[in-house]
Amino acid sequence: HTWTADSWLKHAAICLHLNFKLALGIAISAWISVIGYIAITGLTSWGGCHFLVVAGVYVPTLLFFLVVFYGHRLSSLLHEQPTVWLDKVCIHQTDEAMKAQQVKALPVFVARSREMLVLWSQCCTGGYWPWAWKFLGFRV
Repeated sequence: HTWTADSWLKHAAICLHLNFKLALGIAISAWISVIGYIAITGLTSWGGCHFLVVAGVYVPTLLFFLVVFYGHRLSSLLHEQPTVWLDKVCIHQTDEAMKAQQVKALPVFVARSREMLVLWSQCCTGGYWPWAWKFLGFRV
């Protein structure tokens, strides 16, 4: 990632990566539940179109965004959370000797990782970046 990108964009990207499938499943389940309830009880049981829009559109949409941004907290109750390594948090930012030692250990973290999320921005398309990604084994 880059230090110039907005932190909320990084947060949103990580949340989408971790929680998108769960959020989509819950939103679709809520929508199917509304459709099922309408099929069983009829349209008039909701008291008019206003509640249909709330139950069929707003509630699933709200659930989707809540789960996207907080789903990792919900899923941690059911199973073990994935271990996340963030360079700004895990590499010392002021002590240069400690920082150098931790940067040298990066290949160990990459080798033991099951997957890697690379946050990409326009600043990473020129200069040495394409060479670096090829060196690391990624397609450019």
